[in-house]
Amino acid sequence: MIFTKKKLLDRLVNLGIISPKVARESYSKGELNEVEDILLKKEVLDEEGLTKVKGEMLQVPYVDISKKEISSELLKIFSIDVLEEHKAIPFSKKGTEVKIGLVNPQDVKATQAIDFLVKKNNLNPKYFIVSNNGFTNAINKSKNIEDEIEDALNKAKENISSGKKDESLALDAIKKAPISKMVSVIIKHAIDGGASDIHIEPIAKTSRVRYRIDGILHTSLTLPIHIHSSLVSRVKVLANLKLDEKRIPQDGRIKFNINDKDIDCRVSIFPLLDNEKIVIRILDPRKGVLNLQDLGFNKKHIEIIDENIRLGSGAFFLTGPTGSGKTTTLYSILNILNKEGINIVTLEDPIEYFIEGINQSQVKPAIGFNFASGLRSLLRQDPDIIMIGEVRDKETADLSIHAALTGHFILSTLHTNSALGALIRLIDLGVDSFLLGPAVKIIITQRLIRKICEKCKAEVQIGDDLKRNVLEEIKMIPKKYLESVNTKESELKFYKGKGCSECDNNGYKSRMVIAEVLAINEELGGMISTGYNESKIKEYLSNQGMISIKQDGILKALKGFTSLEEIIRITKK
Repeated sequence: MIFTKKKLLDRLVNLGIISPKVARESYSKGELNEVEDILLKKEVLDEEGLTKVKGEMLQVPYVDISKKEISSELLKIFSIDVLEEHKAIPFSKKGTEVKIGLVNPQDVKATQAIDFLVKKNNLNPKYFIVSNNGFTNAINKSKNIEDEIEDALNKAKENISSGKKDESLALDAIKKAPISKMVSVIIKHAIDGGASDIHIEPIAKTSRVRYRIDGILHTSLTLPIHIHSSLVSRVKVLANLKLDEKRIPQDGRIKFNINDKDIDCRVSIFPLLDNEKIVIRILDPRKGVLNLQDLGFNKKHIEIIDENIRLGSGAFFLTGPTGSGKTTTLYSILNILNKEGINIVTLEDPIEYFIEGINQSQVKPAIGFNFASGLRSLLRQDPDIIMIGEVRDKETADLSIHAALTGHFILSTLHTNSALGALIRLIDLGVDSFLLGPAVKIIITQRLIRKICEKCKAEVQIGDDLKRNVLEEIKMIPKKYLESVNTKESELKFYKGKGCSECDNNGYKSRMVIAEVLAINEELGGMISTGYNESKIKEYLSNQGMISIKQDGILKALKGFTSLEEIIRITKK
């Protein structure tokens, strides 16, 4: 049968999985793959469940590929590139029959290509349908970055003698396949592994490649040091940077297309004593813009945020260290505010996600287009809502506060460790304290914590001293935050991940937000405007029932989302 979005939706209605109303709404949203994405986001069923339904309709047996061990010997029949191109994965062989999972069994080109390779080896294929996510995880586990790079490294040794200075490499040599292949493999593995950053750095006699996954750096591989300069040069070529400039830092961008999706990478080259270090930030628009609940904000915090962002004017600041997810939260809030009758304009560095209906602008400090100059011009664009990537200087701070006082809604970030620290930072930048009370409406401080892997989560016992500390914190948490949380001393439960193949034996997979939310009402605004007294403000906030970032973390540990060790690690910084 020909598989269409209408047939899929009709089948899901007949099975009672979705209502006719949801089917009608989903049908109008786009192509088949877009409709499937909508159904998954609505959580009416998971990807494996959806794939199973598709298999029944196509009369192709379904298999959960995550539960299968992929034989390396079986994979030798195919190349990884072929399997990735056609989204196919062999998972079992008995006699002359080989079982192969396909993400799209209707893809004639894929089945013809796999048929040819299988029959060439005197085997007979039997096809199964597998989920896209299951295929991606299986293929990633089946290949090894060192294996993929080995051929390129051997060829590179032919081109680059270890006794020869790397500086003498010509541009055409830099562009040759071995080095190009290495850089591509390094970046592709980082993207497939969910890394946010890649570090390529010279360490003694090696060039070390590390990936930052869920906030932690992991060494992925080491290469001979004589390759390092060639890697740097290749990245410079891709990012349109100056090859012969090694004295000062350089910044650029690289765009990749993987599985028909554009991936934007921000490149930073930094000079060291006798070499250069590369850091590549991966900006993956495939992740989309999550809502506040998906990011990990608790229900009470979402209510406070929602109430304050709908005021129509004022300043909203997000604070936290680099890599704490501030920009992602800003995008989530912009998505809530993005309506037909509202003009939203942003000034960003860089633009991490593109949101339809929002006017997004990339600042270019090198030509004088920075946050301050951009904001001055932007105010003549009749904006209702303005998002500024970061308040870094007095001029941007003053313009932001005055714009908030004149009817605009301003969203931005500050690099401080606490919500109250944001007010101090603004005063340090030269903003008059009497303006802060009426201008600033809400300040959020956040961190990202690692979530326990659900597949290997297990209950653990904690020490008496730690339990007493937790109980002391619980006593200070207002009751409205303790709904659906068991806080009886004798029944406290905490969890930890044992480590499994799903989480690469880390015990954690993915991350979520912990936060403190400071809403500035009229009374608090008056206290701030009439002379900033931090101790009095802290006492007031305590009486008003504001919870700290540590207390929010403890609540998430009590709910089994993360471990106490992770909360201690993050909040002690």
